[in-house]
Amino acid sequence: MQVLNFLETVDRRNYISLMSQFHPCEGNYDQEYPELNRTLLHEEYERVGKRYEFLIEQKNDLFKAENTLMDIIKEMDNIISQDLDITRKQISLDEAEEYYSSLGYQDKIETLKYRHQNVNIYKCDGYKNYMYGYMVPSTGYLKEFEVHYLNPGFLVQY
Repeated sequence: MQVLNFLETVDRRNYISLMSQFHPCEGNYDQEYPELNRTLLHEEYERVGKRYEFLIEQKNDLFKAENTLMDIIKEMDNIISQDLDITRKQISLDEAEEYYSSLGYQDKIETLKYRHQNVNIYKCDGYKNYMYGYMVPSTGYLKEFEVHYLNPGFLVQY
């Protein structure tokens, strides 16, 4: 079992940057590691910012955290260097639920229960996901991040 944490500072500009970086990193898992199950465990507002914890579970014995960590860093650097557009589209709750059902993302469907209106789906290079808040217009804006291995998982800092 691996736990992936995302942290941010209170500053709104950092929040926008975090959410924009979080989107490509999350997409990286879906595209690069289909053998992994990713589940949102906890979203917490703290005095110093916001924290996301994800449970990353292997479907087989091939998953190695340290190798995966290096792969994620390389892929995030690659995504940032490509300066890919990040676009927003508003969809209905029914459309969002249908989309997440098709991917088997029950945790995402659960979060939609707290929404009472349409949701914003952000798209980047074929990956799309519901994100609360604003994103930068392209991945080229995202220059600074650090990834640290912390047993049993790792931490992404912005």
